[in-house]
Amino acid sequence: TYGVIPQNGDLQPSSIGLLDTIGFADDKILLTLGVREQKIYSGIFAAGIKTREYDESELTPAAALLVKQGNYAFYANYSEGLAQGATAPNGTANQSEMLPPTVTEQQEAGVKYDAGTFGFTAAVFEISLPSTLVNSANVFIADGEQRNRGLELSTFGQPLEGLRLIGGLTLLDAKQTRTQGGINDGKDAVGVPDTNLVLNAEYHLARIPGLTLTSRINAYSGAEADVGNTQSIPGWETLDLGARYATQLAGKNLVVRANILNVTDKDYWNSVSRGFLTMGAPRTILLSASVDF
Repeated sequence: TYGVIPQNGDLQPSSIGLLDTIGFADDKILLTLGVREQKIYSGIFAAGIKTREYDESELTPAAALLVKQGNYAFYANYSEGLAQGATAPNGTANQSEMLPPTVTEQQEAGVKYDAGTFGFTAAVFEISLPSTLVNSANVFIADGEQRNRGLELSTFGQPLEGLRLIGGLTLLDAKQTRTQGGINDGKDAVGVPDTNLVLNAEYHLARIPGLTLTSRINAYSGAEADVGNTQSIPGWETLDLGARYATQLAGKNLVVRANILNVTDKDYWNSVSRGFLTMGAPRTILLSASVDF
């Protein structure tokens, strides 16, 4: 006999937006203004039966400014977003209660240089988002706040014929800025690494047309595992290798791919959030093929 796993959740986000871009100085200066109506429907099931639900919406603004000068582009933007509310954990006075959606704010400013075969982007950003806490009455509420500030550097280029590189480095300062009684104010946010590096490389073999070798390096620093910063997970690095071969089969484009993720089979904790640790995937081999009809 085969059992049926009952449904335990239902999440349906949707949005509709209106944006307008105004150009100045022969479109070297672009101003974008807009607004979005974002909706989130969420339901919780028990034994396959829906027991609680909410259907909330929020009108959120967005604005962006872009200034182009030669190969450079300078930009700044502001946006707000609607995120699903958390569910009160067991042991709280309102356990299993779904909190309403929360609004996050994001500000970003940066510069991009594009020379065709080489380019880079540097940006600073700040994201403010509500966080949850249990108050003195043992009620789970979304009255906290987390502030993420960071610097993001990315680059792409073709240093040698057939070799393409694309990568990015993120330096992040994530702090708890409003906590229960202020006891954890200023401490690092849970599950957010200070440093994140990703580097991708592709090499096209001229002697074997259609064959491309690929690689990816992932590196993350450690992260705190609890709001008091008394426990943490260590940083980790992994290497992925692969290849793809593009050819034709019966006049149709065919691409065959083979990838090995976590080549060294490194054991690591991938993330920590909501009190749970997530193990990183072991060495994994993926094979796939796609055909254009």
